[in-house]
Amino acid sequence: MKKILLVDDEESIREVFAEILTEEGYQVATVENGDEGLKLLAKEPFDLILVDKKMPGIDGFDFVRQVRAMNRPVKIVLITGSISENPLKEVDAYLAKPCEIDELISMVQKMLP
Repeated sequence: MKKILLVDDEESIREVFAEILTEEGYQVATVENGDEGLKLLAKEPFDLILVDKKMPGIDGFDFVRQVRAMNRPVKIVLITGSISENPLKEVDAYLAKPCEIDELISMVQKMLP
C-alpha cells in the first residue's frame, strides 16, 4: 500500500483529502505544519507528499527544500492558489487550490502509478 503524507494547516482540507485518498486505497498520514511533517518524515518513509504552500512557520517552499535536502526518494505535490508564482524545480507537480475530488485522485494516481 502506497503511503501519502499530507501537510496542511487547514483541518477541513486534511480531513477531506485523507478520507478521499483512504477510500482510494492509500495509507494517509496528516500533519498540520511543516515542522510536524519533517519530524514524521524523519521517522518513516512516504511515497508521496502533498503539501500546502501557505502555512504558518515553515511554508511549503521551505518544507520542500528541507525534504529534498534529506535526499529521500519521494514525490512532492505542492498545493497552491497560484501556480504561476515562483515555480519550484524541486516539486514534481502542482495542484491548484481549491481542487475538485477528481483532480486530486488523478494527480495522486499520476504520481503513484
